[in-house]
Amino acid sequence: MSVEICVRPDVSEIMEMPRRWAQRVVDRLEVDLPDMRLLVCLDTTNALTPEPDVRGFFQPNDKHYYRTISWPGYMARALRTINSTGFEATYNYHAVIYLPHRTCNREESLTMTLAHELRHFIQFGFHYRIWAWNGVVTNLKKDTIRERRLAWKDIPIEYEARLHAKRLSEQMLGSRRTAEYIDLKIDEHVTDRDVADWEFVRGLDPSSECNTTAMTKILFQNLADIRGELQESLDDRKRDFPDFRQLDLNEMFPEYEDDVTT
Repeated sequence: MSVEICVRPDVSEIMEMPRRWAQRVVDRLEVDLPDMRLLVCLDTTNALTPEPDVRGFFQPNDKHYYRTISWPGYMARALRTINSTGFEATYNYHAVIYLPHRTCNREESLTMTLAHELRHFIQFGFHYRIWAWNGVVTNLKKDTIRERRLAWKDIPIEYEARLHAKRLSEQMLGSRRTAEYIDLKIDEHVTDRDVADWEFVRGLDPSSECNTTAMTKILFQNLADIRGELQESLDDRKRDFPDFRQLDLNEMFPEYEDDVTT
């Protein structure tokens, strides 16, 4: 396992404390992380995530995922190296976590968000198929997501990431400080969606556990009436990302597979 924390653009005198906060989170979770190269980027701008309720993101990094984002030059140079011929590239990390400046300016927000995104790194590294199946649901058409009233709390890997983020924040910063920060974010009311998300986090019991495999199968069963749209979403993922080609929707609907074979 190799985790590199970088500040981009590099303004060390401004970002020294955020870098320390991030290192403490990484050190706390180090033994749980997969043996993969990860870049954690603390940005000094919000340019890559202009939406005010986006706190950060996790993304794999290879030639397929890399091209889905218009990376600024300083991130592009960190994530891949073009060889001397100009035709091939080396991808320097298996994955990247990106935190915009709005997330980095408070220890509470950086701690919870980085813990959240590191949980996605763990899911990706150790439970790839479940991570991918959740991505099939979040890749549904926006109209379908709106009609089904799907929120982040309904996506098992997102539920788990929020649970672990709150737990780590309470362990590192204390329950009272964590609760006060969550209340602050609710009062700020950045967006209605953001408020609903923080209210959900406030109600989480950090001592509880969740089984993302079982929850993912239940999620798909609840969406059985739109199986065709799920297949379209999966086919879309397969076109863009070869790793998804190992997935078969019958895995989530085993009774359908039985019907076919009989």
